[in-house]
Amino acid sequence: MVPAHRGQLTVTQLVDRYPIHHQGVRRLLIDYLTRRRAGTGYTTITALARQLANTFWAKIEKINPGQQDLALSPEVYDQWREAIKPWDRDESRTRADDSGILLAVRALHLDLHSWAIDEPEQWAQWVVPCPIRPKELKGFAKRKPEIHQRMSDRIRVRQPLLPTLVAHVEGRYEPVWWTRRGPIRRLTYHGAHRMFERVNASLGADWTLHDLRHSAAARRVRDPKLTLSDVQWVLGHAHLSATEVYLTPHKDEVVAGVLAHHARQARENIQPAPPPPAPGYDPASLDVLFGRSS
Repeated sequence: MVPAHRGQLTVTQLVDRYPIHHQGVRRLLIDYLTRRRAGTGYTTITALARQLANTFWAKIEKINPGQQDLALSPEVYDQWREAIKPWDRDESRTRADDSGILLAVRALHLDLHSWAIDEPEQWAQWVVPCPIRPKELKGFAKRKPEIHQRMSDRIRVRQPLLPTLVAHVEGRYEPVWWTRRGPIRRLTYHGAHRMFERVNASLGADWTLHDLRHSAAARRVRDPKLTLSDVQWVLGHAHLSATEVYLTPHKDEVVAGVLAHHARQARENIQPAPPPPAPGYDPASLDVLFGRSS
């Protein structure tokens, strides 16, 4: 198990969060997820690592400690299907649908079959028939709208509680912004908007309150102690791709980075003069010995 960590984990750290004893399978999952990581967002790869390393293989090892490859016997597979019915974090709850886990495991097997054709030295040893029967995924396309409907239902149930949560936070914490002119009071949205109007009129600028949101988001995505998912949650983005736009560096940051690179190159290219040889050594002989003679 890896220690507590803030910021995005590496693929190896994602896999090592779960108890995998077979080092060959551990290495396989790391290599597989690393390859999938190239075209996948961090949130997706985190969920996939949990499904494959924990929900799939860690449970297989618990059921059959001597399992040496991905070729599961029908008995082990059936026991695994029973083992994944409860939720990993709350075994008192039963999964309403396990199709996502089955699809992840099936994709692993199909990818290994495909990749082994071009890179047999790395993947061929893990190619085995997929244990998931086609009939087990039959009707998934019809069930998918039901899954989304359940998610929407949960949101509708929690939505009325939002004003209560906001009132609790506002009552517990002091406001961040106060008015300067008396009577001293909380700075409201309309007050801040009017403040921006006065500043823009004075400076000939066009700043808005929303620019503060962009600035805060840009700073947060560059904080190594915050994951991109953390920033997504704070900003309220429905899709991670909306948050990823803040990863694009500003022109000034690129220029500063390139200048710093050239400065490092210049420092590395400056070779200090070698110290004079100790008494008794012939400098010409040392030049020949160390290849410094032309």
